[in-house]
Amino acid sequence: MNRTDICNLALDHLREAPIGHIDADGSVSEWFQRNFDAVLDGVLRDHPWNFAITRASIAVDETAPDFGWTYRYALPTDCVRLLQIRSGGYLNGAPVEHEIEGEYILTNAPTPLKIRYIKTMSDPSKWDALFVEAMAAALALKMSHWLTGKTSYVQMAKALYDEALAKAKRIDGMEGTPEAIYADDVIGVRYV
Repeated sequence: MNRTDICNLALDHLREAPIGHIDADGSVSEWFQRNFDAVLDGVLRDHPWNFAITRASIAVDETAPDFGWTYRYALPTDCVRLLQIRSGGYLNGAPVEHEIEGEYILTNAPTPLKIRYIKTMSDPSKWDALFVEAMAAALALKMSHWLTGKTSYVQMAKALYDEALAKAKRIDGMEGTPEAIYADDVIGVRYV
């Protein structure tokens, strides 16, 4: 599976002719060239995909925040979405209070900060099969009106994406130990 294959899956959803290569000339190929990476980052952010989760221990930044927090940590350059920071980096560790400002994590947690995050995954050969379905559906959704001019295709593509995402979340959630829910997490939702 490569980028061109995924673009052609999206075109199949819209009942359009396939492209020869994503880097070819032509308006459809050029649309994919402009939009593929942005759609990819959006779909990666949409769910904590198991295949895209990675861990890091990051050192404190030399510049401390002006106020409110003790430490500042730079987000990894390949970070698309930071997952809940937990004590010691453990899945079921206690939540660590923090906030994100720009490219930094602000917190009172001492160095090194152990985090889990969704990383950029630009190589489709490393993607989960259900993610491939979701990505193709997301591309079809994004390009449906541009390519067809028909609202019915937008609605159909939206339904395909919602279905692919729901299926992927269901299967993805069955892999591994579920994340513990703390009383503070439930109570904290009331104030959001």
